[in-house]
Amino acid sequence: MKNWNNLVDSYTRYCEMRGLSESTVKQRERFLFKFGLWLRGKGQSRKSIQDLDERIVLQYLKHCSRYKSKSTTFGRISILNGFGDWLCIEGHWEKNPIKWIERPKLNAHRQVPKVHNRKQLIRVYQETFNHHVYIFKKLYPAAFIILYSTGIRKSELIDLSLDDWDEVERTLKISGSKVSVERVVPLPKDAVHIVQCYLSERSKLLLSKGITSEKSFFINRTGSPLTGDQVWRGLRNAALRAGVESFKLHNLRHNCTTDLLESGVHITKVQKLLGHSCLESTFRYTHITDENRASAMAKHPLNDILGVTHE
Repeated sequence: MKNWNNLVDSYTRYCEMRGLSESTVKQRERFLFKFGLWLRGKGQSRKSIQDLDERIVLQYLKHCSRYKSKSTTFGRISILNGFGDWLCIEGHWEKNPIKWIERPKLNAHRQVPKVHNRKQLIRVYQETFNHHVYIFKKLYPAAFIILYSTGIRKSELIDLSLDDWDEVERTLKISGSKVSVERVVPLPKDAVHIVQCYLSERSKLLLSKGITSEKSFFINRTGSPLTGDQVWRGLRNAALRAGVESFKLHNLRHNCTTDLLESGVHITKVQKLLGHSCLESTFRYTHITDENRASAMAKHPLNDILGVTHE
């Protein structure tokens, strides 16, 4: 397919300008490049983009969706549909033939996200304090309670800056890396103590190394920004020591959502606290400052888990 890679590059830049997260853009880019390789293998390399019709797209979907779930197939059709809409905007296509491809019907009540039970969470949390590196004895408990109490995504956790922490209001400003929706969430009062203990140790470490310009909220033992892999390994190892082999980092987000709802927090408040988007959403920036939402976070079951004081 002539100029396929150039078209994909232009489309990914378009997605970036729309404010889509880096992970979403990369996912679309990888899928479309694979489509291009498949087209070359089918002898389509000399044809123009105008020759790409619904029949060819259906052949590729049949090829790439074999043994895949309905949700995966649905997502791939959506990527192709978005690419087709962009081709129409740019004048490469008169109409988008992909728009009429039927998507698999998804059951709204399909698999419920997996969560950890309360005893597992308590054991993992307690093990986060057991680390041979002193800074990590403070860091991993803080990372755990932020992930669980706010439902923050791992990428959002890594992106946190010191400027995002409001010590007076006890809130975190979260960038919303996946859906580009910023939000400000309050932390439970007992969680604030753990965070402050970490920040105190963070300051000592940076001072000892003569580092004054580091703004990342979470840093490693060298004073550099903590990576997503380091967060995952640290909490995963704590889970293994606690005997929780099925531990998954993203399940903490599911736990937060489920526990808040079960505690009686209204679903619209949970939506704003977690940064969930929907088709009707028009906001780009959400402040959580009113007393109702702060009291909603006060109901978080994390307060029960933090009943044991760690100094």
